[in-house]
Amino acid sequence: MASLTDTDRLLRTISEAMYGETKFRIHNEGQRATGSPIGKYNDKYLQVRIGKYNRTSDTDVIFSLTGAMENNYKVIAISDTEYGLGFDNPSEGQKSVWLAERFGNDIWALSESELEQVNAIVQEFVNNAFK
Repeated sequence: MASLTDTDRLLRTISEAMYGETKFRIHNEGQRATGSPIGKYNDKYLQVRIGKYNRTSDTDVIFSLTGAMENNYKVIAISDTEYGLGFDNPSEGQKSVWLAERFGNDIWALSESELEQVNAIVQEFVNNAFK
């Protein structure tokens, strides 16, 4: 039986679930937490992406060029009792700050469906604690 005091397991489970969801949404689908697109590449930058980095001609902004930032995105232990999503490489963390300033902080936030998943995880945790 799970214990309601096993918050470490709960918080880690939530963080791991949201890691997969947010990574795909941001780095593959190019969506904000609202579901709208992050933005569109301008023609000059798009040509660099295609020519130098062998990327597609898709004009939708995704936070991926070399793969370094998306590969460094992970579940981070913030303290002994807290987890979050972020970067342990300062350079990648700075990129995320710059991107948030350029495109908006709502990109890194959780979407409505992601928040619903968090609620479902918490509900399952509570239900299991009383089995």
